[in-house]
Amino acid sequence: KKQATEASLAKELEDLAKENFDALKMSNMMKEKETEYLNAISSQEKEYQENLKRKKSEFEQQIARLEEDEMQHLESKRTEIQRKIQEELAREQEILQKNKEEALRKRSSELEAELRSLERETE
Repeated sequence: KKQATEASLAKELEDLAKENFDALKMSNMMKEKETEYLNAISSQEKEYQENLKRKKSEFEQQIARLEEDEMQHLESKRTEIQRKIQEELAREQEILQKNKEEALRKRSSELEAELRSLERETE
């Protein structure tokens, strides 16, 4: 009877040891899965950060290009306005020169007429 009890207890102990071993094995597997999951999340987060940096850089480059385009456009407009002002000034000076010449011709004609009149009077 004692041997049967010992055998039964030994069997029970063996079963408990096997359950404990299986539980440890399962626990280790769960830890491995958790580590894999955390590594996957970490990898995704790193990829997300890299994509975010890349998008930010692309966006900053687009802004820089737009600013450069705008500056070139403004410079082009400024140059065009300066050219138009120069053309207008040249036209105004030409008109002023013609007006001066016309005024001088007119005055010259008036003076010649006065001179002829004075010559006639003195004759």
